Amino acid sequence: MLAHNVGQLMAGDPEPLLRAYAEHATLVLDGTHSWSGHHRGKPAIRAFFERFLAERIRGELHEVLLAGPPWRTLMAARFTDEAVDLQGRVVYQNHAVILAHVRWGKIVSQRIFEDTQRVERFDEHLLASNLIENR
Repeated sequence: MLAHNVGQLMAGDPEPLLRAYAEHATLVLDGTHSWSGHHRGKPAIRAFFERFLAERIRGELHEVLLAGPPWRTLMAARFTDEAVDLQGRVVYQNHAVILAHVRWGKIVSQRIFEDTQRVERFDEHLLASNLIENR
């Protein structure tokens, strides 16, 4: 189901994946780039996904590992992504490990570990292209 929901996100529809999150879930990215921070609650996570799609980032979910009982499940996944500009050039590529705590089928917290220098270079590209405001 997770692979299907991520596939729907990559096709432009964040709703199936959002349904997998608890109402007050958190999504955390470390770093000093414009994507970093604690995105708390479904509205903030929705905004993150909408920006992900708007910046033309698409990715692929690879291995998913689950451990623990349904009331305290740990999920780990490998994810790769890239962004292609309007001229078809790849302007961003990254890989990530995603750790999530899941309770009774709902993601309650998620942390994304990725190469933050690549994200900062993507921010620089977006800033130079006037696609984001200066931080």
